[in-house]
Amino acid sequence: MNESTVPSPLFPAPPSAPPVVIPPPSTDPLAKVMLSRGFEVFRRAWGPILVAALCVIFSQIPMQVVSMAVNIATMPAPRAPGAPPAMPVFAAAQVGVLVLSFLYGILVVMPLTVGVVVFVANVSRGRAVEWSLLFSGFRRYGAVVVSNLIQMAVGIAIMSCAVVVVGGLAWVASSAAGDAAAFAIAIPLGLVALGFSIWVSVRLSFASVSAADPTLPPRSGVDAVKYSWRISEGHVLNLIVGFIAVTVIVMLSVLLLCVGYILVGIPFLCAAYGATYDELVRRDHALTPA
Repeated sequence: MNESTVPSPLFPAPPSAPPVVIPPPSTDPLAKVMLSRGFEVFRRAWGPILVAALCVIFSQIPMQVVSMAVNIATMPAPRAPGAPPAMPVFAAAQVGVLVLSFLYGILVVMPLTVGVVVFVANVSRGRAVEWSLLFSGFRRYGAVVVSNLIQMAVGIAIMSCAVVVVGGLAWVASSAAGDAAAFAIAIPLGLVALGFSIWVSVRLSFASVSAADPTLPPRSGVDAVKYSWRISEGHVLNLIVGFIAVTVIVMLSVLLLCVGYILVGIPFLCAAYGATYDELVRRDHALTPA
């Protein structure tokens, strides 16, 4: 069964409207488009993007409250003078909070975050602000969640394999020739494994967004991963350069009394990511028109 075709009873699709026209792509390098169009979208819709980002931030408050309550409840009782320090009480509730936080992030926060990117991509296409798009991650809920789980599983598998292989080779080298040989093997292989992990992560980073995008045909979570792999082909280096530049700008915004991170950094990050996704869809649409 294709999970992307099951309508969400809580977040039904908005009334039918004329199909969205995908604008032509830019001829500039993708890294330049990420910054230039990201700035343009940020300037044009700073207020709505800020509100959308704050919705994601506020959505995490319930779990923060639960986690704080459990931590307070499991704190050790005050000790008497001269008594040895009491160790924190380990409670099954703490494990439960960790599991619940993970599920809440996957099932609630992540679809809402995806909706913010779709919301921004719509602005990047020159259209008016459509608040209903914030819930687009819940309308194709199954495909969005499945695609995100696939991304996580692939990342964990790559890093686990890298740790086993690099650690095993380093152990063999250390046993045969000492620690110097182990470092000589582990460091370059570790860098290669890290580079490969980043490359794969970039290739899959648009899967959940494409699964939620109402301008694209409904697709399963697996097909959304394949689509992200397709639209990012040949653009990994530009994407990495652009993401580094955006990260530097976001980090600099922290220097503005930290308030700049919320008022400038986060909205610009959303604008740049949404504009990048929009441009990748434009280029793919130009190569493979419907």
